[in-house]
Amino acid sequence: MPTLPHPEDVRETVLRAFGELRRRAITRADIIETILLRQGYYYGRAYRQGALVATLTAETGTVCICTDDGQLLRTIELAAAPVLQAPAVARAA
Repeated sequence: MPTLPHPEDVRETVLRAFGELRRRAITRADIIETILLRQGYYYGRAYRQGALVATLTAETGTVCICTDDGQLLRTIELAAAPVLQAPAVARAA
């Protein structure tokens, strides 16, 4: 599973994309945000503004922006590089 950006960063990306598609400024108050669950586990987020719907799935780390009738308008790859673990340090007993 890819490492996802902070939800605030995702929200700002969606607001910017919606604004470009609508050709006007979109604010947080203009969108409805929903957390998506699948079988009780986090699956992603959905954002809606009028007839636009953006969906982020945790599996792919991609935001798909569609019209409410399903026409795909844009995809945005958000998945960041995986977080590397620091090597274990041996401790003296």
